Amino acid sequence: MQQQNSEISLIELLAGIISFFKRKFVLMATITTVGIIMGFLFHFFVPKHYDSRMIVSVNFMGEELVGELCENVTALRKSDKTDDLIKLLNTTEKVAKNILSIKVINKKSGKKEQKKGEAVNVNLFVSMLSPEMNEEVEKGILYFLGNNAVAKQKLQVEEVMLKEHIKILDKEIAELELQKKEYNKFLSQGKTNSVVVESGFGSISNKIISYSKEKTTLEAELKNKKIAELASPLRFTDIKLPSKFKIVLISTFIFAFLSLIVALVQEINNYKK
Repeated sequence: MQQQNSEISLIELLAGIISFFKRKFVLMATITTVGIIMGFLFHFFVPKHYDSRMIVSVNFMGEELVGELCENVTALRKSDKTDDLIKLLNTTEKVAKNILSIKVINKKSGKKEQKKGEAVNVNLFVSMLSPEMNEEVEKGILYFLGNNAVAKQKLQVEEVMLKEHIKILDKEIAELELQKKEYNKFLSQGKTNSVVVESGFGSISNKIISYSKEKTTLEAELKNKKIAELASPLRFTDIKLPSKFKIVLISTFIFAFLSLIVALVQEINNYKK
């Protein structure tokens, strides 16, 4: 008898659940349909985000400073300050609006100090609306980093030091050339020990060669000294947007669950009355 009552209770429970869904079918179906429509609308109207990476070689700037500068760009973009962004990147409105965010990835701890004159490769993560205009985006980022006031000041100091070093080398080479002429004169006149003169002549010649090579290296360094250079171009990794099926499925599930909550609340209120 007890088992029969239990079975009857279970049947009544199932009947009650079925009755509940029958009564609330229109409400739940309407809300769920809205969810399906919202899913499709989201897929068609929300822009796709293309993720890409690039590597920039920077002088006089560590990863932390580059990260802060990139955050400034992202903040301007999120604030829709397009005009400021155009000036900052020295680019067009189309390119400025194409960039969504820029940030440093694989950021180091910052404990390792950057040596003077040492270039550091920084990995940048660039999120964009379109995979087009790669070169324009790269140029804009390099222009922006290359015009950082702190780095430019350090570059100017470095350039002054290199020029001074080159002047000193020029002076040294000029003096050595005079000594070389004197030794050459002594050799031609035979006024002194030829072995000693030849030895001195050779030593001076080697110094001139050494200083000349050092000067050439410094001149090349001065000419090629840049704050920011492209080490690796933009490479697109993936699109940050779920597929249409996933979006609709997630939206349907959320709205179906919401419809169930609404139906239960209504049922509880009716029961209280």
